[in-house]
Amino acid sequence: MLRDHGLQTPFADAEYFSKTLPALAATDIASAYRDALLADLHKAGDDAAAAYKHLRTFVAGTFFDNPDGKSASALKEPYRADSFALGRRNTTGRYITTAPRYHRRRAVRRSSAHHHGLARADDFAGA
Repeated sequence: MLRDHGLQTPFADAEYFSKTLPALAATDIASAYRDALLADLHKAGDDAAAAYKHLRTFVAGTFFDNPDGKSASALKEPYRADSFALGRRNTTGRYITTAPRYHRRRAVRRSSAHHHGLARADDFAGA
């Protein structure tokens, strides 16, 4: 998740806004204000690309020891555990999430709740 959405996606978004979108606009804009619109779009695209690159730098510095690494060992120690696949455990070992209210009130089997990440601590009280 951190590698895909924190490192790769911002890079791809920066590339899109700085190069792809202006190129598409250059072929599609047919207006008397074309030159001004393209200049504004290039400026906005470069600003957006800079913001995405800054986001990537922040994610890399905050969560990674080695942003070029391919395994969990590339992450800083506190972020290596996968705490989102099945919800997360609270201090009593029960699963909790921030699922919408109607999901929390359903009577769900423990295995189904774990699979979908819909369980809350109070769903299993007394289980």
